[in-house]
Amino acid sequence: MIEIEIPYLIPRIQENPSLLSAASPDEIHDYVLKEQLIPKHHEVYDEWFMLLSEYQDISKNTLFHRWGFIPSQLNLLKMFTSLFIHANFMHVFFNMLFLWLVGCNIEEDWKWKKFIGFYLLSGVVACFFHASFFPGSLTPLVGASGAIAGLMGAFMIQYFKTKIRFAYFIWLLFKPWIGMFSVSAGVVLPFWFLLEFFSAQWSAASGTAHWAHVGGFVFGGLVGLGSKYFEAQKEETQLEKTGGVSVVPAESDQEFSPSLAGVVPELLPISAESVPTLHAILQEQPDHLKARLQLARISLHLDFQDDAMVAYNRVVDLLFQNQKDDMIYTVYQELRNHNLLSHLSSSNTYQLGMFLKSHQYYKGALSLLSSYIKRYPQGPMRPRAIYESAVILKRNMHNAKLAQSAIVFLKHEYPNFTSQPG
Repeated sequence: MIEIEIPYLIPRIQENPSLLSAASPDEIHDYVLKEQLIPKHHEVYDEWFMLLSEYQDISKNTLFHRWGFIPSQLNLLKMFTSLFIHANFMHVFFNMLFLWLVGCNIEEDWKWKKFIGFYLLSGVVACFFHASFFPGSLTPLVGASGAIAGLMGAFMIQYFKTKIRFAYFIWLLFKPWIGMFSVSAGVVLPFWFLLEFFSAQWSAASGTAHWAHVGGFVFGGLVGLGSKYFEAQKEETQLEKTGGVSVVPAESDQEFSPSLAGVVPELLPISAESVPTLHAILQEQPDHLKARLQLARISLHLDFQDDAMVAYNRVVDLLFQNQKDDMIYTVYQELRNHNLLSHLSSSNTYQLGMFLKSHQYYKGALSLLSSYIKRYPQGPMRPRAIYESAVILKRNMHNAKLAQSAIVFLKHEYPNFTSQPG
């Protein structure tokens, strides 16, 4: 088909060079048909039209055409189904990677019903945004990128200060440079948005729906702003009603004992309204892990940081007592995202550092062990923390020079220390 079309397209392309670069093959074939570039009396017309009919029949039966969103044929059902169709393995892999990176926190905040509704609506908005720039396009739009861009926009607002870690690999002068660095979401996500915005100028030629990403991100950011505003208004109203509620258990809380059977602490809203219920649960069961964790999260949400750290430290104690490894890492991530690791107790700082080392999170382990060494000069586990830091530096981070400095410091401070536990 293209071989037949080229001689007839060349004069039009010379007049409008952007025609070829800004259109997909489907759109070029459609353009040739609508503009009647190949006159019907020409001998090649019948062959070309037969090929066009065959091509269109095949296209209509592909997975992408049946379930992808085609901008020239507005179809609400296909806006939803297109979110679950991907071009290839790498397409779905990177979409799911970003869904995991930003989605888990948003779902934790908004709970699953609101999260799913927002996710699907972001995808629909992204489809409309893409269609507004390519209203006549016959190329199917597939993939969850627009919906995930919505999550990224909301994440940027909800977790503006959260650090996002990046790995890098640079081969310079025959020497590899490998490492990691962190940038706050409020910096890296707007930068990503600008890249998408400028890439959108050539989106038809690139084959990537950058305008869908732009539309999804803007929508997600606006929803994030709205959510944050209404949450603040709700908290302000609640505090006015209670006269400024404290999240520290009070003696008067002893009166709470309506039936607590069936209450699921982690499903209680992150607001002051949930505090009395959580206190009542903890009075009956002081070591109720999920109730204490929810109380810690609410305390932090209400900006009672000291109260939050009392609760978080108790949570970490309970987690280590009950050997709940998965939850330990989750709580560690929460504390790190909110820059609260430096407020952990001495025992929890050391225990968490050793936990991360045993699970091969060496950079985090080194950070916590170093914090313990600096903050607790009389700490009973300080020599062990220095030794374990040296081991991480030498074996896992391959920094023999710094490891040796740590050993020299250990011998100077604790000449009788032995590397054997006990």
